[in-house]
Amino acid sequence: MFFKNYQLTFMTTTFLGTLMAVSSNSWILCWIGLEINLMSFIPLILSDLNFKSTETAIKYFLTQAVASVILITAASFTALQMKNYYLESMNFFLFLALSIKAGLAPFHIWFPQVTEFISWFKCFIIFTWQKIAPFMLIINFNISVFTYFIIIMSATAGAVGGLNQMSSKILLTYSSISHSAWMLMLASLSLKFWTFYFLIYFFVLSPIIFAMNFLNFKKIKEINSSKINLKTKLMLSTLIMSLGGLPPFLGFLSKLIALTVAVKTFPMVIMITLVASSLVSLYFYTKMFFNSLTASLPEKKISSSEKKINKFIIFSLAGNLILSNLVLLI
Repeated sequence: MFFKNYQLTFMTTTFLGTLMAVSSNSWILCWIGLEINLMSFIPLILSDLNFKSTETAIKYFLTQAVASVILITAASFTALQMKNYYLESMNFFLFLALSIKAGLAPFHIWFPQVTEFISWFKCFIIFTWQKIAPFMLIINFNISVFTYFIIIMSATAGAVGGLNQMSSKILLTYSSISHSAWMLMLASLSLKFWTFYFLIYFFVLSPIIFAMNFLNFKKIKEINSSKINLKTKLMLSTLIMSLGGLPPFLGFLSKLIALTVAVKTFPMVIMITLVASSLVSLYFYTKMFFNSLTASLPEKKISSSEKKINKFIIFSLAGNLILSNLVLLI
């Protein structure tokens, strides 16, 4: 994939905005970094100019702008160093603004509406890079009842929302919301645990997005069709199962370690909700490929393009197994 000069420019400023937000020592500078990130990502959405991309850009901008207004208002009151009661209220609004920006439930309505009509590469940026700044800023807050509420709502919405979905992008969007619940739990503990989970999520999701983009899958029924070879379907389904947390792959290991480090801090209802949401996610992941793997469809020859993607998927699956074994040994 080759990018035009203006796309590379806006991608660079998008990354720089995030770096500025996470490295600043005041909320005002964090807000400026988030705004640079927002105003750089909007032109990327509009790079494929059509009615849908314009509508998507407006939805993304309005949602992020509302969150930015809440953030800068709360940050301004916090800078005045008011009484402790007011500071706690402002911390609540800061957390609320960051939750909206990260697409956490119940503030996730904009999330699937945006990802449905943009390219796979832009979806990948929203799933990964656009979550870094909000979560790294959330690390500064103490665990509260509102944190528990957001974790439970995100895990539930990510699991229930993925049921009966026909669009592969929306399915992965709700998967991202479900994983965000795990990230929020770990971000409430320490930066080290959150970084560990996020890097594994990034590593597991990357080949899936690459394969979906390469094979041009937009609807789940396209995966179940006989357009691709059975071996390709089998390997791709195994990779998606890793994202859902199927042992012995890397996705399962990240969730196992997350439960191990959080079980002493968080109440049992949080643990049960997260595990149950993972089981539901595995159900609709299995549903994606069950028909195509069990139906007696005519065998299709592997094309040269499929051979390339198969090598990439095999490499990713091998990396999943090797990294999971290394982490267990450590």
